[in-house]
Amino acid sequence: MDVYVSTYGRVLTVVTAAAGALGVGGVVSGGDLRTSVLAVAIAGFVVGMSWALFWRPRVILDDGGVTVVNVVRTIQVPWPLVVDAEAGWSLVLSTPRHRWTAWAAPRASGTQQTLSQAARRGRPPAEPSRASAEVVAAAIRRRQDELVASGALDGARRAAEEQGVTETVTWHRGTIAGALALVTLVGVAATL
Repeated sequence: MDVYVSTYGRVLTVVTAAAGALGVGGVVSGGDLRTSVLAVAIAGFVVGMSWALFWRPRVILDDGGVTVVNVVRTIQVPWPLVVDAEAGWSLVLSTPRHRWTAWAAPRASGTQQTLSQAARRGRPPAEPSRASAEVVAAAIRRRQDELVASGALDGARRAAEEQGVTETVTWHRGTIAGALALVTLVGVAATL
């Protein structure tokens, strides 16, 4: 199994959590209950959203297919349904019926692309972001090519269509409910 996450997103989440903890600590030490409750609610919302936006998203490649964990839903795509993987603004995974984007795999920045091109011309190598759209798309195509070469996908797409196999979409109800609860808490704390 290969898991692709945004290192930048992980760092941003840790920094956000640290800043939130410091901010709450400073406000709570002041002793005002209303301000303390509001600070905890706002920090909880910001850190929770940072986790949902930047820590949780990932792309997973395993024997069953490609799993795209986005902010509010997870999409599982079996290998027979994978038509293409390409780099748009982020990774775009195409199936016979849909085009799914991966929040965790944005297109590499211009600086990153320049460094990668320099490395290909024999200059000091620059390691591309593990979760850039280009890197993940190449990994998906490589894995699919291996499956095709081994014969594992022979007739699989037709069989999947005949059996009604589709992508599985699971909504992150807990994340959605948590965000709504935190927004409500911020609203209530602001009116105290």
